[in-house]
Amino acid sequence: MPGFDAEMLALAERLVDEVSQTHRFHHVALFLHDPAVDRLRLAGQRWGAGEDTGQVIVGEWLVDLDGVCGRAFRNGDAALVPDVRLEPDYKTFPGSRTRSELAVALSAN
Repeated sequence: MPGFDAEMLALAERLVDEVSQTHRFHHVALFLHDPAVDRLRLAGQRWGAGEDTGQVIVGEWLVDLDGVCGRAFRNGDAALVPDVRLEPDYKTFPGSRTRSELAVALSAN
C-alpha cells in the first residue's frame, strides 16, 4: 500500500483482528492518514453488519477528512454517533447497514 510500511500494515491487521474478535457482529475498519492525498486510507477491515459488495477494498478505499472519521483524526478526539441518520458528517459506504459509529484517533507516538 502506498506510503505505509509492512510493519504498520501488520499492526493495523492485528488491531482489526483484536477488535473484531470482541465485537463479532460489528463492522470494524482501521484507516491510516495518507499524506500523499491528504485523506484516510483503509488499512484493515472485518465485515460485521452489512454486505461486502466488493467495492470497499483495503488499500484502495479513501475517506475525506470532512466526515466523522476525518473529524476524529483532525481533532484527536473520539467521535460517537449514536444514530448516523441524524449526523450530517456521516459518510456511508457500499453495503453498509451501519446505525451508529465510534471513530477513535490512535497515535503511534
